[in-house]
Amino acid sequence: TRGEVTPADVSVGVLLKYAEPIDYAAMFLGALGGIIVGASFPAFNVLFGQMLDQLNEDPSSFGKGIERISLLLVYLAIINIFAGFMQVYGWTYAGERMSTKWREAYVRAILSQEIGWFDTIGASELTTRVADLSGKITDGLTRKAGELFQFGAQSIGSFIVAFYFCWELTVVLLAAIPCI
Repeated sequence: TRGEVTPADVSVGVLLKYAEPIDYAAMFLGALGGIIVGASFPAFNVLFGQMLDQLNEDPSSFGKGIERISLLLVYLAIINIFAGFMQVYGWTYAGERMSTKWREAYVRAILSQEIGWFDTIGASELTTRVADLSGKITDGLTRKAGELFQFGAQSIGSFIVAFYFCWELTVVLLAAIPCI
């Protein structure tokens, strides 16, 4: 008898079993987009801090300083829009293609079962299983994978910014992470 396979039993290599070169290219673009989107958040925080610092500067140069920072924020937003599109499109494209192949393989595996196996499983349960499992695979290969790169880059970028601006405070806060 075959045991049930849980999502925790499946490795990344098995998930990428049906990936083709076009899927790898789409995942690369999606990962790159996620990294750019994630790194843009610490950059936004730095620019926002510079904008607040302009409030304490000389009033005669206040307009020019705010204008410069505002333009940088606009450029960052434009980059973020394109990178976000790359992230979502790349991972969704690759994930949907691989999910379709997973669905086909799952249906083939169901159809290759012994006839007695179908007596233990209800007719409506088969379609529910196929839809449920393929939905989990699609979700894991699309949205979740893109978020992994985005939030990973956001965390690393935040640490880089924190160490750059005040490494002493960053070290103290890092010591508090296990308590959090």
